[in-house]
Amino acid sequence: MTTPTTKPAYHLPQDAVFLITGCSSGLGLALAQLIANHPTHRLVATARNPSTLKTLLSPPADSTTDRILILPLDVTSTPSITSALDAVLSHPGFGRIDVLVNNAGYGLMGDTESSLPHHPSVPHSSDEEHAKARAVVETDFWGAAVMTLHAMRVMREDNAKGGGRQGGIVLQITSMGGFLGFQGSAYYHASKFALEGFTESLKQEVRPEWNIHFTIAEPGGIDTNFFSTSRKALLANHPAYDAPDSPSRVLEAYLNGPEWPNSCSRPESMVKAIYEIVSRGQPLPMRFPLGAISWEMLRAEVDKVGKEFDDVKDLSVSVDTADQSEHLEIVKGLARE
Repeated sequence: MTTPTTKPAYHLPQDAVFLITGCSSGLGLALAQLIANHPTHRLVATARNPSTLKTLLSPPADSTTDRILILPLDVTSTPSITSALDAVLSHPGFGRIDVLVNNAGYGLMGDTESSLPHHPSVPHSSDEEHAKARAVVETDFWGAAVMTLHAMRVMREDNAKGGGRQGGIVLQITSMGGFLGFQGSAYYHASKFALEGFTESLKQEVRPEWNIHFTIAEPGGIDTNFFSTSRKALLANHPAYDAPDSPSRVLEAYLNGPEWPNSCSRPESMVKAIYEIVSRGQPLPMRFPLGAISWEMLRAEVDKVGKEFDDVKDLSVSVDTADQSEHLEIVKGLARE
């Protein structure tokens, strides 16, 4: 079996259509502003409540600005998704999606054990807390996954009809928390880990001639209202974790303290790096950390996992009853770059 030995590059069209989810604040708003300021790109800026985007985006996104299209979009609603895509495809001057940026999402912090569904025999269990846990996964994982599949169909089947060429880029905004877990955010991390695994697997399914490319941005701390929003979406404290030296309480103290803002990068600098990745005409990395803290933490995690694998190698391979080298080469061949 033959598989590609080098990754193909993607060349961003001069008049590329960017569809960005979650544009009302933070990284999404900064990226939308960058694309809005580009002289030839076209922007589809979306949010659950898009009315504020007309005043947030500059230049003003009104009827005289033919390169900016503002649409309502709830990524947890299939009717909302299909309505938005239909609007993009039918709008003059758009008609396609060259870059999908899955940015919509939020955090959920708190004691994971408090999210057990209510049962009379289980103390501190709560259907309300359990619903919070399911909701963050619904948005952060399922919302992005469903958006990805819909956009892939457009890139494959509609882009050439809309005056462009087949293919495009799917850019997932996860977090260093999509590769590395911290205390107190288990469901947020679960959704981001899931999205990274989903994307890595889906990438293997796509035929090369479709010209659809995938990449994952993994920001560290961002100077936005993300953690303020996360503090509003809180799981209830569980009494077993009330001690001030419990790991989650220690992290909360840091995030609420004066040092946290100093560790964050500005969203404007992050989106410049994101744009360079998608526009430089080189093969896209599967993942790219954003910020020194993200890079250092993820590099250390890769090294730690490598050491752990080395430590258990003899035991791991001892379970095989026959030489697996031939089958290993087959499996390597199936795992495309």
